[in-house]
Amino acid sequence: MEAILSSTSLIRILAIGAAGSYLVAGLSHFLMPSDQLHFAKGLSAGFFASLRTTSFWFRVHYWSFVTASLCGMAFVYILSHHLNLTSPVTQLVTLLAMAGFIVTAIDFAMMQAKALQLARVFHTFLPEVQQSIIVAGLPRLDQTGLFGFGFVGLWCAVANVIMLETGNYPTGLIILGLSGAGLFELGFIGSLLHVATLIDVAIGLGGVLVGPLWYVWTAFV
Repeated sequence: MEAILSSTSLIRILAIGAAGSYLVAGLSHFLMPSDQLHFAKGLSAGFFASLRTTSFWFRVHYWSFVTASLCGMAFVYILSHHLNLTSPVTQLVTLLAMAGFIVTAIDFAMMQAKALQLARVFHTFLPEVQQSIIVAGLPRLDQTGLFGFGFVGLWCAVANVIMLETGNYPTGLIILGLSGAGLFELGFIGSLLHVATLIDVAIGLGGVLVGPLWYVWTAFV
């Protein structure tokens, strides 16, 4: 009984942590200067110039994603265990989602540190050096968003289908979860193709509304 209560309390804490972090990440996305949205627009000299001028919302945005990813990884592990996702396929999907969250946390920490470091000195470099930095880009393990968006979205879809099959969860929650899965994949496509509108929709709806609601509703249902 104590173990069950402990698991329930933990998943609720993780849900609140993930929901709050995604909410801050989603809101800060729209508060950052447009030149700093390099996922959508690609890296440019304007990115470093803007970051050198102001970096507050950039820092908030990136650390929020780190926190959300770490909470999300633990949430996925506990919920997958609760849903008894033990088949080889569902175990693989769970492992990929957890890997996606870990990679995302590492990526956002690395990108932030490197971007802030370069922003301080970028204007002092010769044009050819600046261009080589822009072409090289910021250090990322997940260049296309496959791990952070694609694999996590896949797990979200699978988990919500299993939740539907159990009959223990409200239909509205399932619809919300499947919508979240679709938004993750939309974010993947936007990141892969550098389509700003798709990323704005994915982060705006997913980060500010759908994600936080789904996390909290699932944990407290």
